[in-house]
Amino acid sequence: MTPNGRARRGFTLIELLVVIAIIAILIGLLLPAVQKVRAAAARMKCANNLKQIGLASHSYSNARGAFPPARSIYNPTTHQLGVGVTAATNGHGWGVNLLPYLEQSALYNQYKFDPDALYGSWSLAANQGVANTPLAVYQCPSAPPNRTASFTAATAGFSATSADAPGTAAFGDYFTAWQVASVTGLGSTNAALDPFGLPSDLGRITDGLSNTIMFTEQAGRPDYYILGAKQAATTGMQTPIWWGPWASYNAFKYQGYNAAGSGSGTACAINCNNSQGVYSFHTNGAMFALCDGSVRFISTGVPVLTLAQLFSRDGGEVVADTY
Repeated sequence: MTPNGRARRGFTLIELLVVIAIIAILIGLLLPAVQKVRAAAARMKCANNLKQIGLASHSYSNARGAFPPARSIYNPTTHQLGVGVTAATNGHGWGVNLLPYLEQSALYNQYKFDPDALYGSWSLAANQGVANTPLAVYQCPSAPPNRTASFTAATAGFSATSADAPGTAAFGDYFTAWQVASVTGLGSTNAALDPFGLPSDLGRITDGLSNTIMFTEQAGRPDYYILGAKQAATTGMQTPIWWGPWASYNAFKYQGYNAAGSGSGTACAINCNNSQGVYSFHTNGAMFALCDGSVRFISTGVPVLTLAQLFSRDGGEVVADTY
């Protein structure tokens, strides 16, 4: 009873249902906004990661006179880095070389550089502690987090007799191109970083540092994605285990895809297929670090040929600033 003697009136069932319905509507309106904010924050963090990687490459260049190679490979006979080597054999990727310039000197100092490794030194048992360490700077927050995979000599792309496998590794989402596929329609096929072994002289990037891509996304490995859909198997995927560990050879031959994302073509440039192309978990585009240290978001509507021209370091192409 109230002080004046009247009974307090409670909510009716209809009123309660109306309130619940209003709350549900408000939540429905707020959720897309919250999701957009989260996506924007993840995209910003991804851009910052690539910015840090690009700046680390310049710090490497300041210390060594050139950008890091896409892959550091030792000649198995002479034990010299990159001399006389034309294929991915023993060694590691650019991700290892940049560790000291990404405030990861302690991890770098643990890495065993072994020119006698049969195949990738990143896969040595002695380097498992390093290779298994997930690094946020090498992971796009829009992609599934903290991916690892087990590999054997066969699944990693090694010889079946390799003593450097099996093992496990933590995966990253950022790649460099070591070549541009001719299917793009581009005449020049040279990408920013040297594909095998030697640091890359900045003077060879004659198209201009601000017009040449150094790093981009090829996210989601070791899982296989086509046009936003995770595939049930990795059949048809280029080296699903060997490419993707941040310490490995994360360098690919850039190509475009057909409209279905299932094969090479010129209809789809970005977010088509994470086997051999630029692929992100951002909406309508992907992030790119250019050789001048800047970072750009390029939309999925960019022509395959335009993106190929940006990957080329010395083709002399004039790329309109409309991408």
